[in-house]
Amino acid sequence: MPSKDKRLNCWAGIVKKVIKGEEFSRLLEFKHWKQISPESFQYRKVKRGFKTKTAASAWEEDHWKEIEETQVHPPKKKTPLTFSKASTPYLKQVRTRCKNHNTFRYKKAMIKNLLGFWRKDLPLPITTLDIEEYLDNLYDTKGGKKANRELRELNTLFLWMLNRKLIFDNPMTPIEKYADDPFEKYVPPKEHILTALKVANGFEKDLIRTFYHSLARSVEIRRLKVADCDFSNRIVWFSTRKRKGGSMDRTSLEMNNSLYEILYRRSKIAKSDYVFPGNNGGQLPKTTLDKILPRIFRTINFTKDKAGRWRPRPEERQIKPFGFHSIRHHVAAHLFLNCGYSVADMQKILRHKRASTTDTYLKSIINMNLAKGLSALDQDNFETIERPTQNTGKLIGYPESI
Repeated sequence: MPSKDKRLNCWAGIVKKVIKGEEFSRLLEFKHWKQISPESFQYRKVKRGFKTKTAASAWEEDHWKEIEETQVHPPKKKTPLTFSKASTPYLKQVRTRCKNHNTFRYKKAMIKNLLGFWRKDLPLPITTLDIEEYLDNLYDTKGGKKANRELRELNTLFLWMLNRKLIFDNPMTPIEKYADDPFEKYVPPKEHILTALKVANGFEKDLIRTFYHSLARSVEIRRLKVADCDFSNRIVWFSTRKRKGGSMDRTSLEMNNSLYEILYRRSKIAKSDYVFPGNNGGQLPKTTLDKILPRIFRTINFTKDKAGRWRPRPEERQIKPFGFHSIRHHVAAHLFLNCGYSVADMQKILRHKRASTTDTYLKSIINMNLAKGLSALDQDNFETIERPTQNTGKLIGYPESI
């Protein structure tokens, strides 16, 4: 409240305020503050020289407002948004929308590895050089395939940040793909599949044969329920989440006689909603499924000595281990090479949405340069010079007894 200073013949503006609260002890660091009780702190500022009371009153109001905004309730310092803080809501959205735990786990591990490489949490925006340094190291240690996969995943992450206005430039844009040697997936021969069947128990035999006659993915077999088998129309429905957004996609496959016999028999003996249930009657756990073939190959490739220790069998009696998905590779190669199935036919059987996916898939399991030669021209009527030919036999055989 302004007061009249008779000695100087002017109005003196006086700001005198009391603030209560232990948290305001920090105000003692500022000028004009003093402590008047254990929880009370006073501010007093006197300024002389105003000609009018109105001017003094206006100064008091403005001055206290400034002190309150800068000292009593100062604005909180904005902490810079870091890479990990921006990635947290992204992972949360992946976990909510994707419904695929493996996808979430991979993306989380990728972000964790990136932070471990940097040794600190960098503030946004991230520079292209920061990303390139990580990817270059990944390329040197684990190869182009791994580096390119993480390049795609990181590009997805930064595009998500860009769409949410967390960043204004995508640091991945200037980074080009790394050189990657073509990778051919392993295609087990029929003899190896038959050998595995010989040592498998009844449940495992049905499982291997179902993989063979359906070309299904592991997760599709684990999700397969008795209700998905339409025996009257000889159709089986498989469910997968390999779609953008993680929504469930159901595709049908016509049962051949072998698949019909397996699924029909198992539907009658199964005491569960699932065709291949776990021990508790629920869905077969992935960890349980992943242990089946390794156990079979251990029995094939190793034997126990008198002391009960596992010893490798002679090399000629061993077979190269493979997974359930390799059976899908085997059958796809056999149908394409030996049964005259076209890419369009294989697209339907493999249940791909795009023909380009099928074409890429077949190239990864088949040497397309050897798939179709010019042997059909051997039947022409032109005079040719006979040359010795190498009989390579069939690249992929069909295990009729599976």
